[in-house]
Amino acid sequence: MEEDRIYYVYDRVCTKEVKQTEILREYGDIQIRAENPSRDRLYHSEFAEAQRRRAAQARKNAPSRPGYTGSNGSGSAGGAGSERHAGGRRAGGASKANVGASHAYTYRPGAPEGGEAAQEEGRGRFEWFRKLFETLEEKGEEDVTAAKKAAIALRKIKEYRHIIVTVLLLLLVTAFAAFAVYKLFFVIKDVSVTGNELYDEEEILAASAIRTGDNLYSFRASGAESRITFLCPYVKSAEVSRTVPDKVSIAVTEDEAVFRVNVWGDTVLLSAGLRVLEVRGGEETKETPEGQPDGLPAGLIELILPAVDKSVAGRVLSFSEERSERYIRTVLSAVLASDLCREGMLDQIDLTDEYKITMKACGKYSLKCGDEKDMERKLKFGYATLTSSDFDAGLCASIDLSVAGEASILYDYTSQGS
Repeated sequence: MEEDRIYYVYDRVCTKEVKQTEILREYGDIQIRAENPSRDRLYHSEFAEAQRRRAAQARKNAPSRPGYTGSNGSGSAGGAGSERHAGGRRAGGASKANVGASHAYTYRPGAPEGGEAAQEEGRGRFEWFRKLFETLEEKGEEDVTAAKKAAIALRKIKEYRHIIVTVLLLLLVTAFAAFAVYKLFFVIKDVSVTGNELYDEEEILAASAIRTGDNLYSFRASGAESRITFLCPYVKSAEVSRTVPDKVSIAVTEDEAVFRVNVWGDTVLLSAGLRVLEVRGGEETKETPEGQPDGLPAGLIELILPAVDKSVAGRVLSFSEERSERYIRTVLSAVLASDLCREGMLDQIDLTDEYKITMKACGKYSLKCGDEKDMERKLKFGYATLTSSDFDAGLCASIDLSVAGEASILYDYTSQGS
C-alpha cells in the first residue's frame, strides 16, 4: 500500500524511485552500478554518528568558566595536583572536541557534488590505503558522486557546444545578409562630372575607373581622385563623393598654365604651383617670328631653372636640390602677386643663381633683382619705374633693383630706333 512505502530525505521528501527518475531526466544516463548493495537499504553514516557523539561528549565535559579548578575547589597541593590532572584531561577533551567538531557531518545541498557529506581533512593523502577498508556504503557513495560529476561535465560540454554552434550560425547569417545587401542594393547607376571644361566627361570617368554597375563602396575615393589628377594633368583637384544608394559625383577644378620651361630639350608647361601640366617634345615646338613657341597659350612666362630631377605630367616639378625649390617658390610667389605679372609685362625669369636673379619685361627691359630677400618690394619699385612718366620707354634699359627701395636705370642708346 501507499502508506507502506519508504520515503527518503533528499532536497525534498520523496521515494527513491521518484528521485532516481528526476536524476535521469536532468543528467541523463549516469550508469549507476546495479550491483551496489547499498541502494537496497537506508543510508546511515556510522562516521557521522560517531562524530556527533564525540562532539556532544566534548561539549558536556567542557568547563563552564576559565577559572574552574575542580569539583571541591580546594587550594591544597593535592588539590592542585588534582586540578593539574583534571586540567590535562579537560585540555585533552577540548582538543578532541575541536577535532570532532572539525570532522562533523556537514550537509551541503548546493555543492557541486550534489549535497554529499564533507570529505575528511587529509583524506586524499592516504586514499589508496583508505580504499582497502572502505565499506560498501562508502564505495556506493563514491560511485554516485563520480557519476554525477561526469553527468554535469557532459551537460556543460553540450551547453558550450550549443552556444558555439549558435554563434557560428549567427555570424554566417550576418555575413550572408551583408553580402546580399552589398551586392544587390549599393550598385552604381549614375556617375556625374561637374567643373570640367578642358576634358570631356568620358575622359574624367575613364581616368577615375568608376563604372556604372560597380558597387558603391568597391573603390577608394582618394585613389580615384589621385588617378584623375595624374591622367588628366590640367585637373588641379578632384572630389569624389557618394550618394546612397546608387549615385557618385565627381567635382573637378581645372588648372591653367602660367610658366614654361625647357627641360632636356622638351617644353614643359607649369601651373602657378609648379605642377607639370603638359610636356612637349622639341620637334613638336616651333617658334613664331617673334621668338615665341608656336601652339602654346599666350602670356606664358619663361623660366630658366637650375637642375631638374623629374618632370612628370600631373605631378609637381622635382628639383635636384631642396634648397633650389625653396628659393624658387619664394621668388615665384612674389612674382605672381606683383603688378608686373598681373599686367602681363614679364617675359622671362632667370633663377639659375639664387644670388643673381634677373627678369625680362616687355621684351627689352632687364631687371636685376639680386637675391630673394625683399622680392615683393623690389618688384614694386620695378613696376613703378617702368610706368613712371620720366622713364624713356623707347630705349632698352637695364634696371638694377638689387638694393630694396632703390632703382638705378642704365639705358642702351645703341638700340634706339630698333
